[in-house]
Order: sequence, then C-alpha cells, then structure tokens
Amino acid sequence: TFANPEAYKMMMASKTLELNPRHPIIVRLNELVQGSDAEAESTKDLAYIVFDTALLTSGFQHEDTEDFAARMNRVLAGSLKVESMELVQEIEVVEDEEEEDEAPVE
Repeated sequence: TFANPEAYKMMMASKTLELNPRHPIIVRLNELVQGSDAEAESTKDLAYIVFDTALLTSGFQHEDTEDFAARMNRVLAGSLKVESMELVQEIEVVEDEEEEDEAPVE
C-alpha cells in the first residue's frame, strides 16, 4: 500500500507489458510465431525488440545492453540484406573539394 514506502517503491518499479492484439506489428509477429518461422532467430529478435522498445519508451533502463545491441545489429543487417558482418576491404574515400566561403551580404 501507499503507506508502506517499500511496497510503494516495488509497485512503481513493476513492469507490465500490454500488447494491442490489433496492432499490425503484433498481428504479423503472431503470424510468424504461429507459423513455420516460430523458432527462427529473426522471429525471436523481433519479439524481443517489441519488449525492448516498450521498456525504453517507458523510461526503464535495459539491463543487458550487449544482447540488445547484438539483436539490433542482426535486425538491421537482415533489413539491409547484409549477408556477412565481416569488415569489407579498405575503401578509398574521395574528398570533396572545399567550397569557398561566400562573402557575407551587407
């Protein structure tokens, strides 16, 4: 109850994830989970990302930032169709010609 500061602290820190079953992301994720992609790492990553975004937008801190970053990198790589996370060969960066500063108009 509110009279007990410890109980109040515990209630404030409790996390409840509410999902809208009509939201397009949840609908599609449910289709993946119910289908043959249920055990795919990409499906699990998407489910965790729903949790991650809810956690962060609610003001909580992520406890395992390394797993979060790895998951985000896998999802980004999949979306960008990156097949390997190995570094590419050195590339030559072409420098742009510096533009002359225009005189201020008075």
